[in-house]
Amino acid sequence: MTNFSLKDFFLKGKILINGVELLINSKDELISIFGNPEYIEDYGTKGKFYHYKEARWAVNLHIEYLDIFFINSNISFPVFIEEEEFLINRDTSIGTLIYIFNSFSIKWDIPYKKSKMDYLQIEIENGIIIYYYLYNNKIERITKYFV
Repeated sequence: MTNFSLKDFFLKGKILINGVELLINSKDELISIFGNPEYIEDYGTKGKFYHYKEARWAVNLHIEYLDIFFINSNISFPVFIEEEEFLINRDTSIGTLIYIFNSFSIKWDIPYKKSKMDYLQIEIENGIIIYYYLYNNKIERITKYFV
């Protein structure tokens, strides 16, 4: 994803690429913007996952959510707080994430009942969840729900 704004993703819950908001509601719109996926996982009546590099789009009757995977990837996204740059990547600590959220007054929560023994789910505004894998202290994925 070229020039993807993670800050706008966190603050506004919007997907901006090169400064343009992507409004994707259907499989056809997804394919018209990104082309054919690298591969498709078919889950029958539960829908399909369309994979584009580190991004996985969940599609049923409409776009349900977007996962951005970090765990097996070297992707990183810069976030600037005043003149200091932070890189969000698989090695970003929980403390750094919380510092970034607090700096931008983003409300966050770690619900105990939803977190598992091996994951913390950090829920932030706009339907975004960060899955932090505890066994290796890495961000597994960031998920944006659209429904």
